[in-house]
Amino acid sequence: MDEMHRDKRWVRRRYGHAPIGTQPVRFLIDNRGVRWNVFGALSMRGFIALHITTDHGTYATYDDFVGQHLYPALRPFPHEHSILLADNAKIHDSPGASALYRHKGAIVLRLAPYEPDYQPIEHAWDYVDRKLRQDVALSNQNLPAAIARACRNVTPQIAASFFKRSGYYYY
Repeated sequence: MDEMHRDKRWVRRRYGHAPIGTQPVRFLIDNRGVRWNVFGALSMRGFIALHITTDHGTYATYDDFVGQHLYPALRPFPHEHSILLADNAKIHDSPGASALYRHKGAIVLRLAPYEPDYQPIEHAWDYVDRKLRQDVALSNQNLPAAIARACRNVTPQIAASFFKRSGYYYY
């Protein structure tokens, strides 16, 4: 499980090319638009929970994601969807979410700081980013729908490759 943030400015290219000795033409967006916070949980079958909101990443927002979107998909250990990987973001230490994990019997494994390579969902966010950049016109029109569509494109085969790339193997 993890989160990412996107706005209209994100879709634009950040770098430009120009002949030697000249400045590249820069495209600036004065108005970033709405900032969307995306919370997601990835399994070997793809995204099992997704929440796209304009609310900031607070405990209350995270508790809402866990309670309404992730909790129904969780299972008690040792069943499928019973182990959660979380980075060291402060938001993942929410007392409300921790109580829901305990109630469901799920286990939360904390990763070391600055270890995105061991977090399969980071590969999934990269995949979603690439899909959004391919569909720039639609992304600018309705960014939440474009994000949800890109997340639905994560098939079980693609999700399994993210886990394998992160060093996790499922038998």
